[in-house]
Amino acid sequence: MTISTTTNRVTYTGNGATVAFSFPYAFFAKADLVVIETIIATGVQTTKTLTTHYTISGSVDALGHYSSGGTVTAVTAPASTVTWTIYRDPTATQTTDLVENDPMPAESIEAALDYQTMLVQRLTDLMGRSLRQPDGDVVNIGALPSKFSRASAYLAFDANGEPVASAAGLDTTTVSTFMATVLDDTSAAAARATLGAISAAEAITPTIMSAKGDLLGATGNDTPAVKTVGANGSVLMARSEDASGLAYVPALTKAIYGLTYANGTDAVNDININAGGAMDATGAYWMTLGTALGKQSDVAWAVGGTTGTPAGGLDTGAVGDNDYYLWLIARSDTGVVDALFSLSATSPTMPANYDYKRLMGWVKRTGGTIVAMHTYETEGGGLELLWDSPTLDINLANTLTTTRRTDAVKVPLNFSTTANLNVNPSDSGAGHITYIYCPDLTDLAPSATAAPLLTFNANAVAVSNSVGGNLRVRTSATGTIAARSNLATVDLYAVSTVGFTWARRN
Repeated sequence: MTISTTTNRVTYTGNGATVAFSFPYAFFAKADLVVIETIIATGVQTTKTLTTHYTISGSVDALGHYSSGGTVTAVTAPASTVTWTIYRDPTATQTTDLVENDPMPAESIEAALDYQTMLVQRLTDLMGRSLRQPDGDVVNIGALPSKFSRASAYLAFDANGEPVASAAGLDTTTVSTFMATVLDDTSAAAARATLGAISAAEAITPTIMSAKGDLLGATGNDTPAVKTVGANGSVLMARSEDASGLAYVPALTKAIYGLTYANGTDAVNDININAGGAMDATGAYWMTLGTALGKQSDVAWAVGGTTGTPAGGLDTGAVGDNDYYLWLIARSDTGVVDALFSLSATSPTMPANYDYKRLMGWVKRTGGTIVAMHTYETEGGGLELLWDSPTLDINLANTLTTTRRTDAVKVPLNFSTTANLNVNPSDSGAGHITYIYCPDLTDLAPSATAAPLLTFNANAVAVSNSVGGNLRVRTSATGTIAARSNLATVDLYAVSTVGFTWARRN
């Protein structure tokens, strides 16, 4: 055979299906071929093993050589994330033995020359993939410095172009894993995104107050500097007027405003949710509901809906007589903000592509209808809910005693609220005092003189020893309140839930 090409390597990119890769250049033995797998994304290389990872096939000539090349067949098809490089690397030996006075076969001589050519091509290949001195240099460069000299140093060149080991400018400070993600950013915007920072152009212009209390603009004129919240996903920021002072201050991660709600046109099943905004539960994504929504509790969730034409709002299953939690949800890829009903106070079933959520409300459904209510925003974005028609949630005869009891009132479960209650402990035969409190607290007896004192005091001389009034009590996460009396048995213990307040910091 002859060696008619200087090429001795070929590279293929995997596709997860192809297993056969031809090597169209002559080689003497299977051991002459080397197969390298390279991960495209990282450049990590692995030398594959014959038989374990691949086999080689092809036609051999009279001397047993693969004069027409061959085919490398992978045991498992290489994935599209890797390349396979196949090259010829024959052992640097001379195996042709010419016996004195014997015939001199032309094929043997030619094979020996071919083998030497293959060795030369491999050396040429290695040289071409290495650093080397240009042919035009007049003087050859010297050898590298010793291993001791070049340890932990840079390879550099002196004024004469000779290789030297240099520590000049070498910084061996260890970079943290986090900072490594900043160093590989290719633009200022990408670095700011990694650090969670914003540019000066994105900062909110501050509003300055004059000595008289008048609002002034950022430059001290009479026009207030007003900035609105940006698009969904942007975090509220503030910047000091003086660049040498405070820098950027992120918004509170629990921020929420608006998002009050009430029964919709179909009061049995629908809820109207007013405009507002909130940070998602993780503190990473701001969600703004620009216009009011109308959502149906008895229809599977669908995007959108208005107060006049509501859309489905139930995350999963069929509607029933249950407590339903209202969630503000958003999909960061489009910025769309919506809402849904869920039985879960912590993990609603999210619609496809919606990746952020925040608990914003709660409704109760009994007798096949959402209980009528109105809600109002309180300080700091909290919520006050008032039942349109309060019911008697506790109405017990001869059960309020000197032993503590706990009872449920009409408030959410799974987190604590402040219940707004009308309470009436009544007894026809004796005066008594009553202590009503949060079940999370220590069980203490009511007293007229010692702590914790009392909540209600019925005068013993009254014809009907009854006293009632409005009371705000912190509930447990199970929606209960605790009560006990100093009387062995109180004739009547009645409680009506007017509503509750909730800080909405879940």
